[in-house]
Amino acid sequence: MNRFFVNMDHVRYPKQTFDKSKEAGSKSLFLTFSMHATGIYRLFDRETVEEYLYRLAIMFRHYDIVPKFFTNDMLISYVDRGVNSELCLNDVIEHLGIELSDSPNNMVPRKDWSGKIETYWRNAMMIGLFTGIPVLDQRVVGLNRFVIGSNKPMPITVEFEKTAELLAREAMKTIGDKAFEELALRVADRKKELDEYKKSLEIKPKHVFNYQEIPMELKKKIYNEMYPDFPHDKYDATDEINDPDSTFASLIHLGWLWINGYVVVYEVTMGDAKCGYTAEVDERVDFSYERFDGLNHHEFGINIYATYYEYGVNKIAHYLKEKE
Repeated sequence: MNRFFVNMDHVRYPKQTFDKSKEAGSKSLFLTFSMHATGIYRLFDRETVEEYLYRLAIMFRHYDIVPKFFTNDMLISYVDRGVNSELCLNDVIEHLGIELSDSPNNMVPRKDWSGKIETYWRNAMMIGLFTGIPVLDQRVVGLNRFVIGSNKPMPITVEFEKTAELLAREAMKTIGDKAFEELALRVADRKKELDEYKKSLEIKPKHVFNYQEIPMELKKKIYNEMYPDFPHDKYDATDEINDPDSTFASLIHLGWLWINGYVVVYEVTMGDAKCGYTAEVDERVDFSYERFDGLNHHEFGINIYATYYEYGVNKIAHYLKEKE
């Protein structure tokens, strides 16, 4: 799982572009929405930019992106904070070098993205709603109530794939070689960092978690400490403790990861204000975030930092420390 952010340090004019992003009708904010929708993490090279443009045509087909582009280089019209605006090819050029994730890869592979375009569409909507990014597919249905994600992307057809590829090729011709030569210089150091990160992921973790290998007596001890009020005289918790797919087993796994150094904690901020914390698990180890959906005081979404403390996992994690 990767952290998401907006990094404009490597665009052609970082400060100017960042300042403009705060204005109503922001091109930067809408472009980040479109990148989330298309599974693109950064616009760092020719290959990724061309793939972004191809996916943009696929994802926004039902917004007439193709005729708009071939008429006047416009891509998508949208409204941001009451201001009508449009994303054009020149806006994409202005943002070459933008980065949205610390993933070692620049994008989700095409086959993985194309098989889940509706999911990427809805996820982009959710990110937009919680960050203030303007989204297209939002329909008001009542006071402070609205529906998102109902205007689903159209199915991908072989015929339209050819059209999307044509749009991408023509757009790349307009962008030209010089823009990518300048981009390569701006992102050279960051690409070196990402290459080092990729190499680190190839190093196997020192430990391997196996729930079944944890002694039953220890699991019972931990269970009793986490759930001191459990009515053992009425119910037998043995089946739950034994079940590697139980919530209890997931919490044990989280505690094991935390105490053995496979979790990184990040501070969450909005502007200059600290909003809280989140945590992520080392990508090298086997871990399912989905098992923690709803296991926090908000009762929706995933925040393993909140889960760790709200479920008292921090109080029992020391039992799970591996020997050096």
